[in-house]
Amino acid sequence: MSAGKKADIQTQMAVVAHYATTGNSVETGKEFDISHTTVLAYVARQPEMYELAQQIVKTKVLTALDAFVLECMIGPGGVLDDPDKIKKAGLRDIMVSFGIAVDKARQIKGEATVRVAIDVSPQVMAASDVILEALSKLPKDALDEIVDADFEIIEDDLPDTSSPPAGPTANLPALTSL
Repeated sequence: MSAGKKADIQTQMAVVAHYATTGNSVETGKEFDISHTTVLAYVARQPEMYELAQQIVKTKVLTALDAFVLECMIGPGGVLDDPDKIKKAGLRDIMVSFGIAVDKARQIKGEATVRVAIDVSPQVMAASDVILEALSKLPKDALDEIVDADFEIIEDDLPDTSSPPAGPTANLPALTSL
């Protein structure tokens, strides 16, 4: 497209959809023969179209991942249904592929891909229960004083950040002077 010529709305929407698919304004610009800044301008002008295109891309990717898991992994004739395929690929590699597919699907859906469990000893749990019970019996004014006192202690313990630290970074210019 020549410089200064404005694209019609269909072309702009196609640009936005392509950008939503690739996530790359330079690649999209080359595809439509426009600058990458023009691509970003179209995206900024069409936020609803961009969101819709992203949802369509997510749906297509999730559908493909579901098909991979169902057809290739666990479905009839899938890898896990055929002992020869398991021998050839190795169960470890098959399960890694399955795990990656599930992890990517969870990531696309915005779900957690890592779960962290904290193991707390029974003694710590018992002590925290006793502390919580004692705190629940205090009047609100006393709780406010405890909270305020804790913050005062924390503020008093903070290092002084008003002057730059001495050491290897001492000769670097301050951010305000850049």
